[in-house]
Amino acid sequence: MKEDITLKKLLSLILAIALLAGISLSVAAESKETTLFKAGTYSAKAFGNNDYVHVEVDVSDSEILRVEVVEHHETKYMADPAIEKIPAQVVAFQTINVDSVTGATVTSAAIRLAVRDALEQACNDISKLQKDIPDPEMTNEEKTYDFDIVIIGAGGAGLSAAVSAAENGATNIAVLEKMPSIGGNTVRSGGLYNCADPVRQPRQNIEDSPEKHYEQTLAGGDNVGDPVLIRTMTYKGFDTLCWLENLGMNFLPEVSQATGALWPRSHQATEPAGIPFIDCLYDKAKANGTEFFIETKAESLIVKDGRVVGVEAVNATGDKLIFNAKQAVINAAGGYGANVEMRMEANPALDKRVPTTNHPGATGDGILMATAIGAATVGMDYVQVHPLATPGSGALNGRARRTGGVDSIIVVNKEGLRFVNEGQRRDVLTAAILEQTDGVVYEINDAQIVGEVNQWGENVEIMIERGRVFKADTLEELAAMLGIDGAALVKTVETFNGYVDKKNDPEYGRTLWDLKIEKAPFYGVKRSPSVHHTMGGLKINANAQVLSTENAIIPGLFACGEVTGGIHGSNRLGGNAITDIMVFGRIAGQNAAKMFSVE
Repeated sequence: MKEDITLKKLLSLILAIALLAGISLSVAAESKETTLFKAGTYSAKAFGNNDYVHVEVDVSDSEILRVEVVEHHETKYMADPAIEKIPAQVVAFQTINVDSVTGATVTSAAIRLAVRDALEQACNDISKLQKDIPDPEMTNEEKTYDFDIVIIGAGGAGLSAAVSAAENGATNIAVLEKMPSIGGNTVRSGGLYNCADPVRQPRQNIEDSPEKHYEQTLAGGDNVGDPVLIRTMTYKGFDTLCWLENLGMNFLPEVSQATGALWPRSHQATEPAGIPFIDCLYDKAKANGTEFFIETKAESLIVKDGRVVGVEAVNATGDKLIFNAKQAVINAAGGYGANVEMRMEANPALDKRVPTTNHPGATGDGILMATAIGAATVGMDYVQVHPLATPGSGALNGRARRTGGVDSIIVVNKEGLRFVNEGQRRDVLTAAILEQTDGVVYEINDAQIVGEVNQWGENVEIMIERGRVFKADTLEELAAMLGIDGAALVKTVETFNGYVDKKNDPEYGRTLWDLKIEKAPFYGVKRSPSVHHTMGGLKINANAQVLSTENAIIPGLFACGEVTGGIHGSNRLGGNAITDIMVFGRIAGQNAAKMFSVE
C-alpha cells in the first residue's frame, strides 16, 4: 500500500512538472510572438522635394513609441501638415500604412519611406505594421460662428486682407482655409513683386514709373484688361511694398526682371520665394487676434435681403459650419489652375496631361460660389502657361540661379540654339517653346548667379545630386550631360556674350542685359511649360467690391487675388500676381472694415 501511495505521489509530481514546463514553454512562445522589435532608437532618411528628410523612431520590444522628423529642408507651410500628421498617425495606429497629406505628396512619401526604413532595422516582421488606419470619426454636427468679417482663403490675398481689415478697425475676423495648411499659391510662387521703385531703380539707372508699369501691363494683356483696375495696382504698388516693409518684410536692394515681366521692376524678398510674404502676414494676423479655421471648405455664400451675410462651410469631420459676417465676406479663394475641367473650358488643350504649378486646392470654388448668387465674371477664356517649369511635376522650383530674374540666363533648345527673346511675354515664350523639339528647353547660366541655395531655398548641390540641375566645368561637358549639341551651345554662348558687350541682339531683339555667361562652372536646367495662372475670375471694381451680372455692386461681398479677373487681361506679366494680391487684398480689407461696414 505504501508503495502505491509513493508511486502515485511520484506520478503526480511528474505530471505537475510537465504541466509547469508546458506553461513555461507556452509563455515563452507567446513572449517570442509579442517581441516585434529590438528596442532602441533608429534613424533613416529619404529624399523629399528639396533635400533629405531625416526621421528618428523609438521602439520598445512590442510597440512604436515615437516617430519624429528631426531634420528637413522642405517648403514651409506646404510640408508642415505631413511632418506633423504622418509621424503621429504611425504611432497612434502602429502602422506604416498611412495616407499622404493633400498638397504635400512628395514630402509625405519621403517621411513614409524613411519611417519604413527605420522600422525595418528594428522589426522582425514588417508585415505586422501594414494594417489600414480607420477612417476619421465623422461628428456631422452643426455649428454657428459670429464674426465681423469672414475671409475665404488663407493665401497671400486673404492674409493681406485680414491684416488690412484689422488695421482699419475690424476686431473679429475669421479666415477659412480648405487645405491642411495656409499659403495657397503664394508659397509655391517665385515671390517676385513688380512695382516702379523711386529708391532702388534709380541706383541701377533704370527709368520707370507707375504709368509705364500700367502701359506695359495693359499692352502685355492685349489691351483687354480693365484700365481702372490696372492703374489701381500699378499706382498703389510701391506704397503697398512700403506697407509690407513696415510690417517686417525685407527685400533685396536691387530689382531684377521676372520671366515675362517686360521690365526690370521685380522685387525679391531676402528669404526664398513667396514664403516671406506668408510668414509676415500670418504672424501679423495672428497677433491681431484673427481666427483661422484650417481644413474648412467654404461651400456657399449666405445671402439675406440681397446682401451677403455669411458663409456655409464644412470641415474635415463633416461638421456643417455657419459663419455669420456682420460686415462683409472677402472672397480670396484663388484661381482654377488645378481644375482641369474649368481650364479646358478656356482651352481644350489644357487637359490632364498638362501639369500645373498650382496647389491642388486651386479649383475655382470661390468663383463658382459667387456666380451662384449672380456675380459676374470676366476673362474666363484666359489661362496662362508658365514657359519655364519642371517637366513632369510642373513645379517652378529646381533651378540653379539664386534670383528669379532672367537677366543673366539664356534659353536654348535641344539643338543648342537660342530661339526667342528671353525677356518676352510668357505666352510668347510658351508658344516658342512648344515649337521646339519635344517641347523641352534648357536654362543656361554660369557661376555668377549661383549660390549655395537657389531662388526657392533649395540646396543646389542636392539638386545636382538628384539630376534636376546639371553642372560642368565647360560648356561642352554641360551639353553632353543635357544631351544637346555641344558645338552649337559653345557658339550660341559666344554670340550671346558679344550681344551683351554691344547691348544689342539683332537675332531676337533682347533688351535685357546684365552678365555674360563666361565664369565656370556652368549650369543647365531642363524646362517645359506648365499651367500657372488663371487670368479670369470675378468682376470687381477699384474698391474690390464684387459686381453682379447686371454690373451692380453685390452688397457685403469683396474679392481679391486670383479669384478675380480683369486685372491682367489675356496675359499676366511675370511678377504682377504678387503685386495684385497684396494691393487688392489690402484694399478689400480696408473697405470691408471701414468704408462699407454695417452698424
